[in-house]
Amino acid sequence: MLLNTPQKQFSLTFRNPIWQIRPDFEQEILALELRDGDRLQTEFVVLDAKTGLAQEPYQASENWWVGLEDTGWGILFLHGFADRKVGSHAGLTAVNINPQQVLWQHEQAVFYGLAVDFKILAQPNHTEKEAFIALDAQTGTVLETAIPWEQAYNAVTTFAQARQKLGLYPVHHTAGSAYFDLLSQFIFSRTGRQVVGAIDYLEVSNFLIFSYYEAMLAGKMKNILGIYSAEEGSLITEEIINASVAGLGTDSFLVMKNTLLFIVEKQTLVAYKLK
Repeated sequence: MLLNTPQKQFSLTFRNPIWQIRPDFEQEILALELRDGDRLQTEFVVLDAKTGLAQEPYQASENWWVGLEDTGWGILFLHGFADRKVGSHAGLTAVNINPQQVLWQHEQAVFYGLAVDFKILAQPNHTEKEAFIALDAQTGTVLETAIPWEQAYNAVTTFAQARQKLGLYPVHHTAGSAYFDLLSQFIFSRTGRQVVGAIDYLEVSNFLIFSYYEAMLAGKMKNILGIYSAEEGSLITEEIINASVAGLGTDSFLVMKNTLLFIVEKQTLVAYKLK
C-alpha cells in the first residue's frame, strides 16, 4: 500500500449546475456561481476550501442577468449585462460575504480586475475601452480616473500573479505537442486508456495529477481525473469528471494549500487532501 495516499475531504452536490468557481487563496475560500437555466435563477455560494462548510446561498435582486466576476478581501464582485444577446458585462456590485449585504454598486462600470491596496480596476462604462478607473473595494469610491490601458493591465496582472503563487493550476497540453505525446504514453502504460484532445497536468507534493479525455461513441469524450504516485508512477485513484462531453476544457482542477479541488458532472465539488 502506498504510504502517501490522498484522502477525500468532501464531496458536495448542489441542486443547480456550477457555472464557474473563483478561489480566494488568501482566505482559503471558494465562490461558486450556480445557474438554473430552467427556472432562470442564479445563486452564489461561498465555502471553506478545507472543510466544505458553506454559507447559505446568496441571490441578487436580479436573479438571472447577474454573474460572478471574482472574490477577494471577503467580498463577492458581481456583474450585470450590457447586451443580453451577446453576454457582454456591465455594472458592478460588491457583496460582503459575512454578513451577506450589498456594499456598493456602479451601474455602468465594467470589471477589469483586482489590484493591490484593495483596488478594483474597471472601465467607466461598456463603451470606454482605453481608459480605466480605480475603485475602493470596500466603498466603491472612485480613487483614480483616466488610467491608461497598459497601467491597468500591469496592475491587474501583477496582483493576479502574486495571488496565484498561493495556489496551483495545471498546465494545458494539446494533442500533437511533445508533452501531450509523452504524458498520453504514460497514461496508456498505466491504464490502457487512449487519451485524445488534451491533457491538464500538475506535479504537486508526492503526486502527479492529470485530467484527460478518452474517446467514446458519437463523437463524445469521457473526461477523467487521475492521481498517480510521483515516486512509483502507479495509479492511485481515478474519478470521472464528466461521463460524456462534446468539447475540451481547461483548468479542470486546482490545488489550494494541498487541497485538490475539481467539479464532477457540473454539480458536485470534490476535494482531496494531498498528504
